[in-house]
Amino acid sequence: MTNEELYEQISADGTIIEAVFQDTDWTGLDVQGMEFHNCTFKKSRFSEALLDDSTFYGCVFQDCWFHHCHLNNSQFTDCTFFDGDSHTGADFSHARLQNSCFEKCNLSTSRFAHAVLYGARIENCTAQGVNFEQAMLVPSQ
Repeated sequence: MTNEELYEQISADGTIIEAVFQDTDWTGLDVQGMEFHNCTFKKSRFSEALLDDSTFYGCVFQDCWFHHCHLNNSQFTDCTFFDGDSHTGADFSHARLQNSCFEKCNLSTSRFAHAVLYGARIENCTAQGVNFEQAMLVPSQ
C-alpha cells in the first residue's frame, strides 16, 4: 500500500474501522490523534511515524516494527502484538510511549529496548518474555 492509498483510507474524522494493512510502510508519517478499531496490521513498519494521542481498540499487530515511533499519550485496548505463528511480538525499540496505556493486551515477546516509557501503564496484559532492555521506566502518578 502506498502512502497515498493509506491517506485515502483515513476518514475525515481520523477513524479507521476493520481495515487490514499488509506490508504497509507508515515510516515518518504524521497521523497523530488517529483512532483504529478492529484493524489488522501485518508486517507493517511504523518507524519514526508520529502517532501521538492515538487510540487502538481490538487491533492485531503481526510482525510489526515501531522503531523510533512516537506514541506518546496513546491508548491500546484489547490489542494483540503476539504472532502465534512466528511466536514473536512487536518491536518498540527506541519508541516514545510517554503516558501511554496498554490495557488487556497481549504483549508477549515484544521488545521495548531503549524505549521511553515515562508514566506509561501496562494493565491486565499478558507480557511473557517482554524485553525492556535499557528502557526508561518511571511509574505513572
